[in-house]
Amino acid sequence: MSFSTDPIEIKRQVHIPPFLAGEFNAGVSIYLPSSDMEELRSGMVVERNGEWYVTLAPKENGQDWDTEPLVTFSHNIGHHLLIDHSGIGEVRGVRIDVTPWFLVKGAIIAILESAPSYRLRFDDLTAELKKNSAIDFDLVSDVLKMFATMGGGDINVDKGGIWYSLSKPLIENAERRRYLESFSEELLVKSRRIDHLIRHTGTVGSYREGLLRNMLRQILPQRYEVSTGFVENCPRQLDIIIWDSHRYGALFRDGDIVVVPAASVRAVIEVKTTLSTGPLDEALDILDEVMRVTPPLIPVFKGIFAFESEYIQSQSVAERVRTFYLGKKSDGINSREHYYMFQGVQMICVPHAHLVRHRYQKCNVPGSYPRPSMEWYDTSGSGDVNTAAFIAEILMYLDIDPAAKSTQLELFHPLLKYLRSGAHLQLFDDHWRPRLHRTDLMWTQTADGADRYICKFIQFRSGQISADELAADTDLSGLQ
Repeated sequence: MSFSTDPIEIKRQVHIPPFLAGEFNAGVSIYLPSSDMEELRSGMVVERNGEWYVTLAPKENGQDWDTEPLVTFSHNIGHHLLIDHSGIGEVRGVRIDVTPWFLVKGAIIAILESAPSYRLRFDDLTAELKKNSAIDFDLVSDVLKMFATMGGGDINVDKGGIWYSLSKPLIENAERRRYLESFSEELLVKSRRIDHLIRHTGTVGSYREGLLRNMLRQILPQRYEVSTGFVENCPRQLDIIIWDSHRYGALFRDGDIVVVPAASVRAVIEVKTTLSTGPLDEALDILDEVMRVTPPLIPVFKGIFAFESEYIQSQSVAERVRTFYLGKKSDGINSREHYYMFQGVQMICVPHAHLVRHRYQKCNVPGSYPRPSMEWYDTSGSGDVNTAAFIAEILMYLDIDPAAKSTQLELFHPLLKYLRSGAHLQLFDDHWRPRLHRTDLMWTQTADGADRYICKFIQFRSGQISADELAADTDLSGLQ
């Protein structure tokens, strides 16, 4: 996408404007679409004291930016949509959809990640992109230039022509994602291996529970024990309990089975061989009994992990969760509606298939509470990111030093930042509100207080604040 360098035309377009969003004076990112690949540059068009200028990033580190009046600038100027993509402006009231440009960017990354040494000859790369019917090939040349000027791609020239490769940071991200994907492959390989030897459902199920427990023990801080057994006042045996054995002792221990205080629990997980309606409902029913009427001070992670799935669409999984929570308990009288915030299942994971997560949708109607929903992620691709995302979510719920949590979560950042929510499904009607509150969390019993608690929990999950700060009543109305 480019525009004329005629100063009158530019001034007219800026005031309409056809491509530009927000305050033009703040600078609009540009690139030079007619430049050769080895001469690519990016920059901004800015206004200073009523005059228009083009300012270009230096060719080498340490040099100054080049600035030239727009009226004398001799190159075509393209709007850098890969940078200025958030809230891109409107063309006479019609919003620009940047999706086609980002589809091309995603295709470029996918091809280079699978290429030897993360690079291809420029002609070979464009040939591979041309095979992709899901993208607009007419955008490829511009996106390749935009991607390179924003630091995503590196250009190198030798006697054989132009090499186009991923930048060093993106290569490091790709290597980190492959490491994270190995979590899933390790589980699945061992899981399939036992299928070749025995068919006893109970034995296979127990073995798979053990696989996940052992993996979690390798990753989680030693302060937390990964066990199977019971939580006090809950009669249901749980496949996996992650509890704070540093602060609390087990109420009972016999071999691998423990009974632990509810206050020590940070996560409970049900493990299934195959996710289908029966096993999903069974897992949801078990998790629904954990701390049913005793809200914890810090939300407890409740998860379901399955090795395979009979569901085709993740939306179907979310719909089944909603159906379960809208139904009655086995007595046919009591409902399964959430009594307090963060009561329900937090994440459902099936490698290579589903990643469904609980979240709250903010409501802009005054006095309305945030609405419990299930959202699902598009995790399609050659490698599995679901298992690592599931583990990262567990880490976010742990009560550990914020700095230590933030450091440990850095391992997962290359994966988490690429997760894209597909859609969400509201669980209850618009009038839902939590009915149970801890005495030390009474400030959350209003809609505004509930919003503040969610904002603070987001900070707690990412390692910005401690558990004590999460429970304190602090006005965070300025948080985004």
